[in-house]
Amino acid sequence: MKTLGVGLTGVMMIGMLGLTGCGEPQGAAAASARFAHSDERSMESQRETYQQTLDGVYEAYDVVLNNLAHAQTPGYRAIRPIFETASSEVSGRNGVLQPVMLRDPSPGRPVKTGRWLDVAIQGAGYLILDDPAANGVDGLAYSRAGQLYISPDSVLVAGSPNGPRLEPIVVFPDEFHDIQIKTDGTVQVLAGARPRWTAIGQIHLARFANDAGLVQATTGHYIATAESGPPLVDTPGGLGLGTLQHKHLEGSNVNVASELAELNRLKDWGESLGEGLGIEPEFKAPAPAAATWDAPVHASSGPVISDRHR
Repeated sequence: MKTLGVGLTGVMMIGMLGLTGCGEPQGAAAASARFAHSDERSMESQRETYQQTLDGVYEAYDVVLNNLAHAQTPGYRAIRPIFETASSEVSGRNGVLQPVMLRDPSPGRPVKTGRWLDVAIQGAGYLILDDPAANGVDGLAYSRAGQLYISPDSVLVAGSPNGPRLEPIVVFPDEFHDIQIKTDGTVQVLAGARPRWTAIGQIHLARFANDAGLVQATTGHYIATAESGPPLVDTPGGLGLGTLQHKHLEGSNVNVASELAELNRLKDWGESLGEGLGIEPEFKAPAPAAATWDAPVHASSGPVISDRHR
């Protein structure tokens, strides 16, 4: 497997030599129609190799742009485009470099929000969501983003008050004063005429033998595949799963400086390929990442029931 840096050197050095050398006369005595035709075909093949590699650079560039757009998205895992030499069966010719997209499994740092319904997963695991729109096995999807809400029908959901509910279901009473989410996923509320802490449900987590085999659905959540293997489900802390950190969110694992450097490398590579093709590749400038979580809330009193529509 070649990294981007190796691919860049190989394509720019070998490829550029191929393009500049293809049409050079080999000497008047050796010139002939047969050799000229051979050189023409060689140049055309080299141009097609350049074009297919440039298409891969465009694809990788868009992936890095998407990473930057999610630099503030809770629980987002960056995608790493790693360039490999495509087989001739795939590309139709030798020497074409194409990106393979690999998800970076490293966790983002926990960020304290102070919000009653935020949880960060410390270690392995994903929240389990009943999300039929994701088209996952048994209608389930998985997420590291622990921005939770209480739905209008008093159920614990993810992402927004109308988001997918967590599995197993957690139902809140009509009135309560405070919420605690324990490290093992136990959900408690402070309720009653003489308020006391009462457990109302349990958050479970799932992990997979191969996280890289998970596929991101159009909903933004992950779904299991044959490559990921089936989910292993337990309460936080069991079966090698992580624990929950209440009133925190896991940040994105996108390193903005590294992603910007990657954009510059891809752009330079694409422009070098463009010179060989006689074109000027166009690359979009990165847009600033928008924050996708609420501002920190540090309220210490008052009924949390008002937070259910936040």
